Amino acid sequence: MRNKFIYLIASLLVAFGCNNVQEWNDGGSLTPPEKVSVLEIENINGGARIIYDKLQGEDVIGVKASYQYSKDGEVNEVFASAFSDTLEVSGFPDTLARAVTLVAVNASGIESDPNVITITPETPPVELAASSVVMKNTIGGIKLIMSNIIGKYLSVTLEYRENEEAAWEYHDDILRTTDEEISVKFLNIESKEQSFRVKIVDEYNNEAISTTEILKPSSISDGIYDIEGNHYTIIAIGSQLWLGENLRVTQYNDGTPIDNVTENEEWNSLETPAYCWQNNNEAMYKEYGAFYNWFVVDPASNGGKNIAPEGTHIPSDEEWKQLELALGMSEEAIHESGWERGTNQASQLADDEANWKGGNLKSDPALGSSGFDAYPIGRRSPFGGLERFNQCTFWWTSDELGTSAWVRGMFYSNNRLDREPQDKKWGYSIRCILDD
Repeated sequence: MRNKFIYLIASLLVAFGCNNVQEWNDGGSLTPPEKVSVLEIENINGGARIIYDKLQGEDVIGVKASYQYSKDGEVNEVFASAFSDTLEVSGFPDTLARAVTLVAVNASGIESDPNVITITPETPPVELAASSVVMKNTIGGIKLIMSNIIGKYLSVTLEYRENEEAAWEYHDDILRTTDEEISVKFLNIESKEQSFRVKIVDEYNNEAISTTEILKPSSISDGIYDIEGNHYTIIAIGSQLWLGENLRVTQYNDGTPIDNVTENEEWNSLETPAYCWQNNNEAMYKEYGAFYNWFVVDPASNGGKNIAPEGTHIPSDEEWKQLELALGMSEEAIHESGWERGTNQASQLADDEANWKGGNLKSDPALGSSGFDAYPIGRRSPFGGLERFNQCTFWWTSDELGTSAWVRGMFYSNNRLDREPQDKKWGYSIRCILDD
């Protein structure tokens, strides 16, 4: 233990600018430092903050605190350098009084006489987190809201069971976070009445359980309807719920109709909301969704109206990134632009291979694995009219960039998902995401 501690001291000396550690060890005093004089003990959640007289002596390098989390637990040690007059001990699982031993240490590893103090930790952070838990029914699962007041690591698991005799089961998605405010959905939970609780574990393996609640998630299978009565299925990808089809509504939620523009010249000149169908044929192509210019999405252009079915919204660029993460795209790649980002996320989002022209997208083994069922409906160009049926599909996001807006796109020859800003006059699809 002593060798390990001297190694820790040496590391700290290097960190604070003393490169010649050997010189300190050889020249350190063999006389014990003065005893640590404690000025104040501030009990905090899960531990205590100890304030003491700043150490004196040229070769005194710090203060060591030794303590046990529990009566029979292993001894834990923390160290504060000679530059500090405060040391914090944490990780206690309850509010019982605990002994903490403080010693000053010099460069030779010689310790002062111990100063044994008593602390009385306040409520452990895991218990505070558990007491803040709010669970709500949501479509396809349970929404969890809770606080992590000190912003340290927590592992959060949703558990459930049908009755008191049954064993608790746990959801496959385990949240690991340091966020101070937490809001997350646990999806793919059967729509039936069950008991739910949340288990929270901190970095010290302290555990707390929330109050149990009886809840019944709404069924994904019920789907959602728009103002015209068009029905949309709901799919779960990661922690998000998306509509399973592109929008095909032709009016806003307040009943205001959107202009149906069929002529290329008129479409190309517009800076107001408009929609159309592939080949201007509603009967044949309505099930795959309409093409909309971005002015349909833009509140400044549409008078603050909303086209998304109630309970949903147009996804932001950031929400598309979260979808991409759930499909395995890296943290770095989601922020990139163009067609070379990620791996095969486009193939995962595509629908049945029979609908796509042959190419890299169609030949990828992951084709259609997400349930998103992206159909190659094509697009409407501001330059050349309706085009690219069975070759591509694009979706608007809610985020603009100057005279352009961010989109996602798929093309038959590429199994990767495009992200780029496009002119707002393009006619693209819209795929909505459910509200939190």
